[in-house]
Amino acid sequence: MRILSKQNRCALLLVTLAPLVTMGGCSEMSHRPEPATTQRAPGGAAISKDLRDTLAMMLRASDQKTQLAFYATTPLLKNVDEPFKGFFSRMSNVQGDLEKQLKAWAKLRRVDLSFKFTDDIAGRAQKIMEDRQGATARSDDKAAFERDELFNMYMDYEWQISLITAALPEAASDPELKVYLQNSLSAHESGSREIRGLLQKYHFDK
Repeated sequence: MRILSKQNRCALLLVTLAPLVTMGGCSEMSHRPEPATTQRAPGGAAISKDLRDTLAMMLRASDQKTQLAFYATTPLLKNVDEPFKGFFSRMSNVQGDLEKQLKAWAKLRRVDLSFKFTDDIAGRAQKIMEDRQGATARSDDKAAFERDELFNMYMDYEWQISLITAALPEAASDPELKVYLQNSLSAHESGSREIRGLLQKYHFDK
């Protein structure tokens, strides 16, 4: 097996992460018009297709955030300055924990949380927007990246808060899922406050 140099490994990571350095989930607001169906979860209540799709978006959003954080903090990639590096590092840890919690729930309940773009105008538009955001993130210099991604993350965190709040009543009969959603809500509310503080401190909100 050929061993890549550190610089080449980072270049390869750039290519690998390219489609994933996006808003980290905020773009997943596309309308899903399919009729609601249910999936019977062993050991728990039936899971509606609407809830399953919502959880799949949440899982993907956490995964995207951890990859964005890696891209933002890794030397030879963006390697953002403090205090932005601290924010992205904390985001990686928190979102990684949330991802593990949701995967554990899905494994226990035997629920498939695979994400697929919908094959409609909204789904295609979502994919186009993510590609555009990824291109912007890669072309930004460090200062522009810090500003743009903070704005993107603020919008994403507010969307996740709204999504979780709307989903919580659907989890009333599943204690484990309810705990995950409450943990995620608390994490996103805290993260939103931190991002807003950074935007105001560095006058990015002007």
